Amino acid sequence: MEPKDVSQITDSEKSAYLVRALEGTDYAVFYQDLDLRGVWIENPPQDWAFDIAGKTDFDLLPEKTAHETTAVKREVIRTGENARMELQIDAPNGTRWFKVWVDADFDENGKVKGILCFSAETTETKRRELAQQELLREVSHRSRNLLAIIQSIANQTAKSQHSITDYLSRFNDRLRSLAKTLDVVTRRNWEGATLHQVITGQVGSFVSAPNNFELEGVDPALTPNAALHIGLAIQELASNAAAHGAWSNKCQGSVSVVAAMTSDEQLELSWKEKIPGPFTLEDSRRFGAKTLLAVVPSSMQGKAETFEEDGHLIYRLTVPTGSFQ
Repeated sequence: MEPKDVSQITDSEKSAYLVRALEGTDYAVFYQDLDLRGVWIENPPQDWAFDIAGKTDFDLLPEKTAHETTAVKREVIRTGENARMELQIDAPNGTRWFKVWVDADFDENGKVKGILCFSAETTETKRRELAQQELLREVSHRSRNLLAIIQSIANQTAKSQHSITDYLSRFNDRLRSLAKTLDVVTRRNWEGATLHQVITGQVGSFVSAPNNFELEGVDPALTPNAALHIGLAIQELASNAAAHGAWSNKCQGSVSVVAAMTSDEQLELSWKEKIPGPFTLEDSRRFGAKTLLAVVPSSMQGKAETFEEDGHLIYRLTVPTGSFQ
């Protein structure tokens, strides 16, 4: 069969081809007269297969959106200059976005006789853009928080060390602690980490024997901020236990950590060191650390205390509900 001569294709055939080309795309084409009443539409948006004949934007769109579109279209009719706009429409199944091109249609005398409009739904693209913007804001927020934590670590370390060598050693220890908790948090896509994951991750390198450490109690999911600060507290306690307390060579005691929910739904975390032989609270340098008693609790709007009870040195941290999920 001979191919059809292009010059023989009628206008109606061309129109049919164009309509077919629109199918399966996100583009719609529609026409409105000078009163901005619909004349015809091809390939309307999915789930919006309505008849626009004789209807205005106020019949088809939310009132606020209709005011915006009508103002733009009247300006096109007045000036004859084409316009572009982006629409946000709150639909029953969620917000949808569209880009709309409004072109003036002229008669043989050059006067505007109507408007030809093209619309493309950009909902998925817009949602990705908004999600990316939210992600960037979240990254910025978390980065600022992390920098504040590092600055606090640096300041507190400087106040408690007597030489640059001691300072660098202790500062590096605390940064490694922060990195361990960050690894746990990022594995969960910054959704936080569970309490037990944070604790075991910090004490693993300090425990000399399995029976020297016991962890029991609830295991709530922590927010990223709570995970980072509780991780710092546990690292502080564990490193000092190894240097001066229950896990030091001279003591060879044990540590137990108990996590419980209080009656008002707060998390109460207790670090208990059992040190053989007589001791006093002042024997342990760790309990005077500002990191444990000020920085960590204040970062979560909680509270902390240290005391001696039944042959144990105890650090107790109370964490409000806003720090776990």
